[in-house]
Amino acid sequence: MSTETQQLSGATICHRSRVIVWSLIMVVALLSFLAPAQEAAVAPPTAESSTERYAAREKGIHALADSMYGAAIKYFEEYRTVVGVREPDFADATILLVKAHLLHGKPELAAAALELHKNDSPGVTDPYYHEGLQYYEALTLLRRGQVAAAVGLAEPLQTDATAAEYKAQALQLLADAYAKQEQWPAAEQALTTLINNFPETAARAGARSALIKVFLATGRYQQAENAIAAMEADETAVPAPRIRLFQIAVQLHKNNVDAALATYQTIAADRPHQPDADWWLVLSQLVDALLANQRQTDALLLMPAAKASAPGDDERRQLQ
Repeated sequence: MSTETQQLSGATICHRSRVIVWSLIMVVALLSFLAPAQEAAVAPPTAESSTERYAAREKGIHALADSMYGAAIKYFEEYRTVVGVREPDFADATILLVKAHLLHGKPELAAAALELHKNDSPGVTDPYYHEGLQYYEALTLLRRGQVAAAVGLAEPLQTDATAAEYKAQALQLLADAYAKQEQWPAAEQALTTLINNFPETAARAGARSALIKVFLATGRYQQAENAIAAMEADETAVPAPRIRLFQIAVQLHKNNVDAALATYQTIAADRPHQPDADWWLVLSQLVDALLANQRQTDALLLMPAAKASAPGDDERRQLQ
């Protein structure tokens, strides 16, 4: 037996010993809590038009849009220094700074910025900024793994927030939190409400995608298939390669390995160059199915793509 075949045989044991569920990637589905389309306060929050006062703010927003998170943090810290504790500017600066820290993968620094605002602010009376602070505190808690606390802050926003954007974002956050807790009915309800009540939001496409993952996670493959068909009919819903990934999952459930492999080959060129949990999960399942059907050569050809898509070392090791 060749070394590569031995490795694949070992992989079969490893794959069969692990349980792959779509709940693992619910975080990615709603991911885009902090997408550029969800900017907090695009214009300066007061009527005062001081170029100097808001110069750093505008530079920070541009840096954020260009994914230059370190630069954005620097500008928002400068903005916070300039406005001092004056509200609602202090709240606006804090929200933007927290968002930049979270996008930069630094939830601890986001928490510190929120704590500074709590200690130094004379009080926020504008409901828009009060809701913004509450939402970003909930999101920071979620990113720090404090799921129950995040839910406690976000649940009131989904019904009581005066700003539609924070109602929608709270539903996104809750769907992700419920999925982490494997509370699938609650996650499904949050996603359905988001889809039905906020049809114009940029998050709707991601919510429809996440809802399919809920169906897959709970073994409702027919509902997943119906939702995939509906998304295919809507060209603005989700990019075609992502829809094809869901189709592969359904095809594998039906043990239609040939169809799954053929579907993958139509989107292989579209695989992201960076790690992607959706792609990793589907490719690892496809490798599993190929190995189970004694198709070691096809599995071996897919292995590099599956490893490259793995979102972390643990997932990559599962393919060793």
